[in-house]
Amino acid sequence: MEDDPDTLDGIKELINIGVGKAAGILGELTSSHVILQVPTLHIVEVGERPRYTSGDSLLSMVFLDFSGPLKGRMAILFSPESAANLVILLTDESDTTAEMDMIRSETLTEIGNILINGVMGTISNFIGEPLTYALPVYTENRAAYLAEPFGDSDHVLYATTQFQVKGRNVQGDILIMLEHGSLFPLIRKINAVMDSG
Repeated sequence: MEDDPDTLDGIKELINIGVGKAAGILGELTSSHVILQVPTLHIVEVGERPRYTSGDSLLSMVFLDFSGPLKGRMAILFSPESAANLVILLTDESDTTAEMDMIRSETLTEIGNILINGVMGTISNFIGEPLTYALPVYTENRAAYLAEPFGDSDHVLYATTQFQVKGRNVQGDILIMLEHGSLFPLIRKINAVMDSG
């Protein structure tokens, strides 16, 4: 699918609103100023894996499946280094014990859940219809793992996201995978809003 600039701008704005809400919640939880930005966004088909995967690199990821007028999966992905840095920034814990592994899993699951709910809640409100959510899942795997339930012609919205916490930057990726046909209600709504403006 070709990247249509107006569609990309509309979806990127929705994601930015969602991550902005998440930044506010994370800021309250950590008593720190949290800045979250989404500088880039692309839309491709699932079959174009090299465009949105990091090869065979193991990543720390949180994903959540959703259904309703849009059906798919949203995930937030971090390299192991970025995941560790983010957990240290948010918890002030820098231990490398098994207890730290549990803290990392719980912290990243919570961060992922807040981000995913912020973004998908914003999209759901925008289209004016509720979505049904599964529980968030934390795993360490390759990005291609997220695509396993999807067909090659399903769509992936992939975006880079940058966290700034306590003056330090951490980068991750957001993937929103949509079953074939689920992208179009969102595009229609964006076009209707632009046409009425």
